[in-house]
Amino acid sequence: MKSLKKLLIPLIVMVLLIVALIVFVIIKNNKPGGEEEFNTDVLTLHVSEVSNLTIHRSNNDEDIVMDVVNDGNGNISYVYNGVAVDDQNYSVSSVSNFISVLCSYNVNSLVKNSGALSEYGLDDPESTIIITTAAGQQYRILLGDDTYEGANCYMKIDGDDNIYTVAVAKKLYTNYSDIDFLKSQILNIDYAHIASIQFDRSTDDIHLKATCEVYEDTGEPQFFIYEPYKIQASAYFENLMKTICTLEIAKFIDVPSGEESSYGLDDPAFHILISMDNGQRTELYISRKLAGYYYGRLNGMSECFMLSDMQITGLETPLLTLIDSYIAYYTSSEVSSVSGSYGDESFRLEIRMAPSGKYSDPESSVKLDNRNAVIYNSEGRIYASVLYESLATITIGGIDLEAEPSIDDSIMTLTFVTTDYKTIKIDFVPRNDSSYYVMMDDSYSCFYVSSDELFRDGGLDTYNYGVWPAYHLLDTAIRENINGVYDIPQQ
Repeated sequence: MKSLKKLLIPLIVMVLLIVALIVFVIIKNNKPGGEEEFNTDVLTLHVSEVSNLTIHRSNNDEDIVMDVVNDGNGNISYVYNGVAVDDQNYSVSSVSNFISVLCSYNVNSLVKNSGALSEYGLDDPESTIIITTAAGQQYRILLGDDTYEGANCYMKIDGDDNIYTVAVAKKLYTNYSDIDFLKSQILNIDYAHIASIQFDRSTDDIHLKATCEVYEDTGEPQFFIYEPYKIQASAYFENLMKTICTLEIAKFIDVPSGEESSYGLDDPAFHILISMDNGQRTELYISRKLAGYYYGRLNGMSECFMLSDMQITGLETPLLTLIDSYIAYYTSSEVSSVSGSYGDESFRLEIRMAPSGKYSDPESSVKLDNRNAVIYNSEGRIYASVLYESLATITIGGIDLEAEPSIDDSIMTLTFVTTDYKTIKIDFVPRNDSSYYVMMDDSYSCFYVSSDELFRDGGLDTYNYGVWPAYHLLDTAIRENINGVYDIPQQ
């Protein structure tokens, strides 16, 4: 009997819980203001059907008034608060999108057994939208309180007794101000007329100044850094500057006076100055990244703006990635000779490259100290390529702006002569046991390289040689080849 009682007690509790749940559901469904899913369009108008959109906000004395002008030939223009929209002041696409959003309503639920409008904030709505069509019909839409979860708000259309819920984004749109309609592309710089472009980054004291040249065939820009050192900028710097020169923003924002620090604009992390050949200057300040956004201001523009980290990339790119990776990179087709000296050794590599750009082409001629340098290994690798690659791809290891090395301390000299008779003399001065300062035409370049770039012996790996071991390898291959083939002995 005791066992039966033990079983009955949990059973009774479970029944009571089920009854309570049923009662709760019945009460909830019959309670005024209950919602049921109701995913449907209650109003859909195309922009071309609209003649006027007016928005009254309870928290703003100024209405938004949008007029749509249709010339009957499919051409639509807009007037915002009495100002014609033409992309010189307000963005045509922003205004068009704004009207489209507020002229179509796909509701997601219907309020069942609704009570008084005051229960939903619809007796004194936060926003009242009045749409007048070209045919003279008028719609009045009321947007009230947010729903409990905050994703939606209550909505009612005059002439329809129902109360619906719609995405709260509709109400957010009605709170737009002038700055939300300004065009998103705030810069459109002509590369061909850039005199110089300056990039400063306070987080690591970067200061770069560059010139800009434009490829005639493509119109694409290429940048050459001239301060604080001279070197071609990398593709990363090029892409960053292209983004800056055609800058598009997420939106304009109002930053109250004295609150600049909240947006990182009291001490901006980035400064870009673009000077044009006619003397015009464009100066841009951008904050550090804050919660996925950058904030900025442009000299001459009163409004500040925000940028998503998807709209601008590269601001925080490491310095060595912003500049060319190599001390002096030329393709073998651009060079007629390279001479080298180290200690009591020296060499002269002479190149006459065929239009194909291949060492193996019969029209090509590559000689080391007047000896044929087109020697292969069993895998088809040409040892002249090993030497030239080691010369042309000497990788920058770092930057030292404070050092003052002397050309008199040079231990190795390389001299490139290009096919258009330009001479580039490069010297290497000891910095420490593992690196060397780089002197360009007897002047300090501000760069240094790892000793591996000059002295690494790659062994069987012909893609991993420094300059002087690569010279020795080619010299050995020329002396010891059999029928034009030489294989490095196994270690």
